[in-house]
Amino acid sequence: MKASGFYVPESLAPYAKEGLFNHLALAVVARPDFCEVDDIDHAVGLRRPAARTLLTEEIQEGLEFELSAIDDDATVIISSEHIHSRVNTTERMMFLREFLSPFFEDFIVVVYIRSQYHMARSLTNTALRQGQVVRKGVPDFCNDEEFDPELPVHKGFFDLKLFVERLSAAFGEEALRVRLYPEGRPAPELIADFCAVAGCALDGLELPSRENASFSGQASQICGLVNELMHERGHDGRLQYDLLRYLDSEHQGAGLVAEPAEVAEFMRLFEQDNDVIRSRWLPHRNELFSNDFGQHDGPERTLSIKAAVEMMLAFIAWRERFGSGLSNAEDRSAADAWSAWEPAMSAPPSPDTRQTLRP
Repeated sequence: MKASGFYVPESLAPYAKEGLFNHLALAVVARPDFCEVDDIDHAVGLRRPAARTLLTEEIQEGLEFELSAIDDDATVIISSEHIHSRVNTTERMMFLREFLSPFFEDFIVVVYIRSQYHMARSLTNTALRQGQVVRKGVPDFCNDEEFDPELPVHKGFFDLKLFVERLSAAFGEEALRVRLYPEGRPAPELIADFCAVAGCALDGLELPSRENASFSGQASQICGLVNELMHERGHDGRLQYDLLRYLDSEHQGAGLVAEPAEVAEFMRLFEQDNDVIRSRWLPHRNELFSNDFGQHDGPERTLSIKAAVEMMLAFIAWRERFGSGLSNAEDRSAADAWSAWEPAMSAPPSPDTRQTLRP
């Protein structure tokens, strides 16, 4: 890409050497008002809130040094999915713009949005992977705080209108390119669409082989049951790690499925705001998202005892061949790291011990 006049910085991505260019550092520099540290801060190397200003200066110096080696007329591509969940106030978005402004003459902000139902599915899949006990496919905001403690998530997390308006306030409405996130197997379609918007040639680009796919409906329920068992009887990091590997390799699918009526009720919460996005940024569409959720109705909705036993027996057989209990040092290291990720796994997680997603 660099030869074509496009450049993706490494200094903003702590895992760039592993080929992961999620620019997590943006969430650090955009939150000078955040008096805590979360998982994103830890990934970038921030351990104490008091060190945020110093780390921001180091990140700025690193980006300045890196960009000094490229052509002045190059197009720099910066990408981070966590801008949505962490840069979650207009003030923080302004801080982000202020941080980036010295480096660039102008901005084009390509933002991909997906239906709140698909956002919820992704959120529950992530929660299951992190060892949480999740029993439902969509959040329940039936309280005065509009907060679901199971995930945990606030209703404002799903407010796409507010998110797009924050971007517009910071970077200007004329800079925004609002696009729909392609569901199914998104990587090829998403990259092709982005390249078309950015004017970047797709030829020769290596598409990512790993996508953060959901488990099947029954596998999601199995994962939730195992998580619950571990909360009751004690956490086993290697078992959890092996189970995730097994489900990833053998049981990918639609995720923890909700009843179509539940999904429709959930989507009605955002109907008016979604239509504002449609009319302002995607006026050629009759509706922002499809309301056809019938494709999620299927035989996997309820996990039978027979299906659960069969899946666990298959997992045991798989683990005997591929599990981290063998001699693979990398697997053991990863499993041990997973085990240390959540210090409170022996008790049911609470909003005090997990990242709470807020508007």
